Amino acid sequence: MRGAEEWSSRDLGENSVLVMGWRKNRRLHACRLKLASSMDAELRSRAVATLAEIGTRTVRHYEQTAQLEEDEVFLLEVGDLPARQQPTGRRRGSQEDGEAEDQQAEVSAMIALLSAPGELDPLDADDARDRSFLFYAIVFMDDKDDDVVAFLKRHNSASVLRTGLLLGQWGQTVTRVDQPVLVFAQDFDLVIDGEAIASLKADAIQRLFADIEIGGAAVPALVKQLSDLPKIAFSPTARDTITEACRRRRLLARRLQQLLAQPHLADLTPAKVKRYLERTGQDPNRLIEGNRIVVSDEDVAFLLDVLGQAHYRGGYDDLLRRADRSSLVPGHDG
Repeated sequence: MRGAEEWSSRDLGENSVLVMGWRKNRRLHACRLKLASSMDAELRSRAVATLAEIGTRTVRHYEQTAQLEEDEVFLLEVGDLPARQQPTGRRRGSQEDGEAEDQQAEVSAMIALLSAPGELDPLDADDARDRSFLFYAIVFMDDKDDDVVAFLKRHNSASVLRTGLLLGQWGQTVTRVDQPVLVFAQDFDLVIDGEAIASLKADAIQRLFADIEIGGAAVPALVKQLSDLPKIAFSPTARDTITEACRRRRLLARRLQQLLAQPHLADLTPAKVKRYLERTGQDPNRLIEGNRIVVSDEDVAFLLDVLGQAHYRGGYDDLLRRADRSSLVPGHDG
């Protein structure tokens, strides 16, 4: 596997292409757009900075359940990606609705698109205006269209494309916008160089390929991590219910992953869960049966809220509310 120093010293080819991709019928598609010299220079500088940043980060072994700090990076090969489990009843090797079997197949399909960007159809303004893009990639290559490295961002850069817009800048300079405007983020989520991948965001791979339920591949491991908590037990039915609910709803899977990063879980007991429910004015037996957690399918989201201590009473009306964030208030961190 390529190390962080090798990534930081990676040269970029003289040529560049903007690739914009989307998903249709569960398959990846992409078009290309040649970059003007000024845009090439700006995006190239961001790409070089990204490579340098990889060299300064601590390398983490890639796991779908792992958290990633701002100073860490996942470095891996396509072959290191886990396969998504086959749904019950599907014959081995079969596919339905064009759905790829695993992450390796999907990332390989992405690599195939990015490895020869010159062969992609050009993107024109009319197509860009009406399309919702899943990602964009800045692809660099040499004069022979070899030595390709791509910097990906999961972002719909065409999300503000409109015709006939009138922009007024500070100072009252007015510009009429009749052609599509592309908006680029400050950073990148993934860098792909052949079979090598550098992921700068913890959920970059899952989110980029979330439309084919790749995030569901991590769910069994996440649920096992939850059920392995030292001081609280989950009934077998509860484990199965949480697994199936999180597989069906990617948002729940993401919330479960975020929950597992909270340090208070290690000391959580059934008695503490009961007291939490009592203090917030809720049924203390809704999730507890004996000394085990029980949960129905419709209560999985509620369980994640309770375990993540996401409820509070309004300071003025005393009504029960759900907090959108669990960040500690500065100066009140114990």
